[in-house]
Amino acid sequence: MALSYDGKRVILDETPVTAGLVGKYVETYEFPDGRLEIRWKGVCLAYRTFDKKQRVTHAAIVENKRLSEVLAWVKARQDEIRPAPVKTTSEAGGYVARPKGRRRGRPSFVDLHIAAKGALPHASVGAAAICEVSAAPTEAPSRARL
Repeated sequence: MALSYDGKRVILDETPVTAGLVGKYVETYEFPDGRLEIRWKGVCLAYRTFDKKQRVTHAAIVENKRLSEVLAWVKARQDEIRPAPVKTTSEAGGYVARPKGRRRGRPSFVDLHIAAKGALPHASVGAAAICEVSAAPTEAPSRARL
């Protein structure tokens, strides 16, 4: 049988008296020196306490030297393993970016007009003339009529 008092769990020892106290009220007395006493009809009951808020210090855990060696070995193994690449949300969802460049679909009027201009054999006004550059020095280009 157990009860809660001041953030602590009070566990009553199993005796013939406490066996019949399930669901009944008991009296708790806390003295100025910090002692706690639990009574039922004037009879003191034996108990033990469990502090719910207790914390274990790191020093108490690592008293064993073997534990520190094992933890160092585990840390070394974890450092050896290469971490998995982190994917963006888009990559994790399977998003694939479409290639850069022209859009797919029906060409617009402007695209058709530009394509038609580029298909003409003569250069338009204001466009740079295309000429060949040769590495051969000294000779001037000759003009011949065909």
